[in-house]
Amino acid sequence: MSESERNPLVSNLTAKNAVVAQQLIGDVVINPIFIQQHHEVKRKIWRELIQFDYPSQTLDHDLSGNYAAHLIVQLHRTFRDTGYTEFTSLISLATKSVMDNEVWVISLLSHQAKFVGAIHSAVRVLWNANPDRAAFQEALNDELRQLFAQWNIHCELSRDRGPVAYRFIYDPDGRSISIRPHDQPSTQPSDYPQQLAITSELLVLCSAVLNSANSSLLLGDIGIAQSSYSLTKLILHLLDSHSLELRRIRVNVNEPEEWDYLNPDADIEFGKHGIGNEPNMSDGEPGLKADRQ
Repeated sequence: MSESERNPLVSNLTAKNAVVAQQLIGDVVINPIFIQQHHEVKRKIWRELIQFDYPSQTLDHDLSGNYAAHLIVQLHRTFRDTGYTEFTSLISLATKSVMDNEVWVISLLSHQAKFVGAIHSAVRVLWNANPDRAAFQEALNDELRQLFAQWNIHCELSRDRGPVAYRFIYDPDGRSISIRPHDQPSTQPSDYPQQLAITSELLVLCSAVLNSANSSLLLGDIGIAQSSYSLTKLILHLLDSHSLELRRIRVNVNEPEEWDYLNPDADIEFGKHGIGNEPNMSDGEPGLKADRQ
C-alpha cells in the first residue's frame, strides 16, 4: 500500500509550490485564520445547494421555449425588488427511463434557493390538476410578452450534458436579463477575481473540474488556498478522492454567496492541532504545522 493510501489526507500546502495538486504529499500548514473560520462556520446555518429537475420529452423545444421562459420569468419575479443581481448556477442534462420511455431531465443546481423554489412552484401549478392552471399559464405568458417587449432578453441554453456554469444577470436599471454560459471556466483558483471567495465563482470552478479530462485541480498559487479554510477542505478532498462532490457544498442561508465544503476528515485532522479550541489571534503566529503521522 502506498504512503498516500495509508494517509488519505494528502497535502503539502506551501506557498512556494506551484505543481499539480495530485502530486502533493507531506505536511499541512494550518494558517491561524483557519481557526477563526472554523468557529465562524459552526455559528452559522448552512444548507445544501438547491436542485430542481425538469423532465422533458422535447429537449430542443424546452431549452429554447418552456424551460427558458421559466428561468426568465422567475428571475424577474424573484429579484425585481432587489436591484442588480448576478450569480452563477449549474445546469446539467441527463436521460432517464420512465415506463419504458426515455426522457431528458434538465437539472438546475443553485445556491439561490428562492429562485429555484419559484421555478418549482410554478411548474407544479402547471403540471398538476389545478383548476387555476389556465389562468396561471396566461398570466405567465402575458408577463413574458411584456418582458420581451420592454427588456433586452438574452437566454442561451446549451445541449451539453454539463454541468454547465451559467451566468445569470438581472439588471432592472438597464432593463436587461441575461442567462448565458460562462466563457472558458478555469480550474486555476488564481484565475478568479475574488479567488473563489464566493459561491458563484466556486460553481464555475466546479464546472471546469467536473468537465476536465482527469478532474485534477491545478494550484497556480497555493497561497490562495491557505487563506481559506473552506477551499483547503475542498482541495484536500479532491486530492484524496480524485473527485469533487457537489453534494458536499454548503451555503449560508442568510448569505448564499458564502460557502463551505464538508470534509470531516480534514476537520478531525486539523482538530488535533488546536482548531477545536477557541482561537487566540493576538500572538500573530504565521502558521501551525500539522505533521502527518
